[in-house]
Amino acid sequence: MKIRKATTKDLQFLHDSVCNLFDMYYALDNFYDSFRTKKKTNDLKKDLKKGLSEFYIAEQDKISIGFLHGIVNKKKIAFVKNVFVIESERGKGVSNQLLERFYRDSLAKKAERMELFSDIRSEAYNTWLSKGFVPYASKMKRGMHSFL
Repeated sequence: MKIRKATTKDLQFLHDSVCNLFDMYYALDNFYDSFRTKKKTNDLKKDLKKGLSEFYIAEQDKISIGFLHGIVNKKKIAFVKNVFVIESERGKGVSNQLLERFYRDSLAKKAERMELFSDIRSEAYNTWLSKGFVPYASKMKRGMHSFL
């Protein structure tokens, strides 16, 4: 498996993967909006071209099988924004290798810690715990329909 930085040639894979990721979030509780809009595709393209954050692609036999989207901010926090692995490759260490690459690159940028958000109902939650991430805050949400 090869882990490399994404280019604009990866835009379609990234867009499709992010759409699938948000569909998974939506399936958890119908709360998240769909990513399937032209504006979202343009946002990804802009982010890739301007280098506003880092995108890494996992490839197996020259086929993209996963990605990680992250950023090291001014406070020296390496923040994992999104990780996605195609269903047939889950459980094979792809996310681990993506995370390792982002970790190494973040150390080179003098990051002092790494953070991410994970829904406790997602299949990835236990993966993050096994990688040394610990829950440190609680975020709650609700829709704005009837209060009582």
